[in-house]
Amino acid sequence: GDISQLCFEDVAVRLTDEEWALLDPDQRALHKDVMEENWGIVASLGKHPCGIDHCSAALIS
Repeated sequence: GDISQLCFEDVAVRLTDEEWALLDPDQRALHKDVMEENWGIVASLGKHPCGIDHCSAALIS
């Protein structure tokens, strides 16, 4: 597909509550880092990747 049509939802890594509970603190930190990096990449395409509330939830879920 056209990368200019990429949105944050396309690259977000979603975890269930059960999956999140199985992660140790280092894994949770890595997940947060990856999500923030993905956000930055999508934002660098020149558009706002998604709503602030939505992305805040995505970064910690």
